[in-house]
Amino acid sequence: MKKLLQLLLIAGGIALISFRAKEDQNEGKLGDVVYSMLGEKEFQDRHGKGWVLMDGQHEVADKSAIALLQLQADANKGNKYYVPDARGVFIRGMNLGRDVLTGDPDGNRDAGKPQNDIFEKYNHIMGEFTKDNELPMRNGNGHLDQGFAIRFSSDGTSLGTMNIKRGGVETRPRNIVLYTYIKITE
Repeated sequence: MKKLLQLLLIAGGIALISFRAKEDQNEGKLGDVVYSMLGEKEFQDRHGKGWVLMDGQHEVADKSAIALLQLQADANKGNKYYVPDARGVFIRGMNLGRDVLTGDPDGNRDAGKPQNDIFEKYNHIMGEFTKDNELPMRNGNGHLDQGFAIRFSSDGTSLGTMNIKRGGVETRPRNIVLYTYIKITE
């Protein structure tokens, strides 16, 4: 009898652990966004099918989820509703009334709405003539801008400008890349 009771307790414990593991697989609430190192299949195997990549490709059909997530119909995709596309872009915190001079210069925006690239305004300051009759430019911090100068002939007439392109195809901080998931079902 004692052995049977032990077996029942062990079986009950295993069943409880198994039930708890399945319950934990559907963690999170509608609209939660998380970063992960796991690809979509591995992530869903561990967290549940209610989670999808924020790739602009997953349709959201549940009307209450659409309203709660404040999704807009995509006219290019048959006026259906899709999760926002977070692929390859930086996530920015909501401004929530923060001064536009210290936060998002576009002020309070709707969640999930993209914002285009922009470069902050800056100045180049003229330097002194060099031995090659070039007038180098300095950036707004006063540092010599090695990539831009105005050239003059010996009689002082402008020969045009030189602009040596430097840098990459975007302006960005150091970063790492992660998958971005959103919960679209309860």
